[in-house]
Amino acid sequence: MSQGVPLTVIYVQNGSSTGGAGFSLDVLLAHLDAGRFRSLVWASNDGPMVRRWEERRARVVVRRMHLFEGLDTHFVLGAIERDPARWRRWSLQTLTAARAAAALPGEILLLRRLRNGSGVVVHVNSIVMLTAGLSARLLGLPVVWHVREILAQGFWARLARRIILHSASLIVAVSEAAAEPFQGADIPVRVVHNALDLRGFDPTIDGASARHELGLPLDAPVVGFIGKLFPSKGAPDLLRAVPLVLGEIPYAHFLIVGGDDRPVPLPAQPTWKGGLRRWLGFGQAIDHLRLLRSEADRQGLGGRVHFLGSRRDVPRLLSAMDVVALPSHTEAFGRTVIEALAMARPVVSVAVEGILDLIRHDENGILIPPPPRAEDLAVAIVSLLRDRSHREALGRAARASVVDRFSAERHAEAIMAIYEELGGGHIGRQVQMPRAY
Repeated sequence: MSQGVPLTVIYVQNGSSTGGAGFSLDVLLAHLDAGRFRSLVWASNDGPMVRRWEERRARVVVRRMHLFEGLDTHFVLGAIERDPARWRRWSLQTLTAARAAAALPGEILLLRRLRNGSGVVVHVNSIVMLTAGLSARLLGLPVVWHVREILAQGFWARLARRIILHSASLIVAVSEAAAEPFQGADIPVRVVHNALDLRGFDPTIDGASARHELGLPLDAPVVGFIGKLFPSKGAPDLLRAVPLVLGEIPYAHFLIVGGDDRPVPLPAQPTWKGGLRRWLGFGQAIDHLRLLRSEADRQGLGGRVHFLGSRRDVPRLLSAMDVVALPSHTEAFGRTVIEALAMARPVVSVAVEGILDLIRHDENGILIPPPPRAEDLAVAIVSLLRDRSHREALGRAARASVVDRFSAERHAEAIMAIYEELGGGHIGRQVQMPRAY
């Protein structure tokens, strides 16, 4: 990269809601060296994160892009839960592939306009933007492909792997488990963990004000869950553990934070696409928050389990919790895990995939064996609630592990080094991308 001329980084971002990838991009943009890099975000919709990215001096272009869903383990587990009929899921993926082929020319044209000359790196921020990454490859642009998911099994996931390996100049994975399917090819793979801006996570915050707002006794044991509410994230498993915990500690309370899985309203006028999706079993999203509330009411837990919906004051809510339970069935990384660790809260999680990069059992958290069982969750939670000194020791180690390994500054330096590596020695030099299968 020549002196004084910033390298342009085009971020391809699937959506602009307050999800993990969007937050990770925000942390990176906040710590990007504006003297060395110019940021342009291509987002698929105009959501709440757009304003934040613009505040980071990024130019944001909102244009639809094709998203090839059904490639990661969370989506596949959810699809099987909605409809176990494999042929219907296969039919939906075939339709998705056809739409991807139709979307490719338009995405090539858009990226051609956005690149505005030479000195460009394209950063694809998820595995689902297959056509955008392939478009950048066809334009001869260097591509950083950020793998934030655990790639599922099956034909479509194998196809996605081939496209990513064909298109990427370098793959960044959020954990060793996310990187594993891409190891052994000719494309470099780097593990760069997600990060937090620790300025927003102060473990000395007094949780009394949050407890007062929520109507919780100051001396009550409080267990929390933060995240998406679909089953593979573990909220239903925690709910099944609640009666077992209350049997041992009857004055405990539980906070369930999350609820972005709102049903997508069906259009007033039926369309052929809507009818086809309903026939394939994917017509409307499941309202997991409503289902969890109904189950809590059925078990008579309404006074002990508090559903808070989606919240932006996560550090404040964490300050009100004594233990955080995040029993995901599958996880590439676990942003909410490091948020809880940063607030010096002991986490009970499951020894799966990316979680093993974050938690060392009985050193900075507690791990139970997969799949999560209500009995195992309850035993771990009760043990921590009864032993304050153990909770505090785990909390101190948890905070130290985040400071040491997951700081935003360290993350940004690692990513910027990759941009400079791919940007070459001067503006206009593009890397030669080998094919790999």
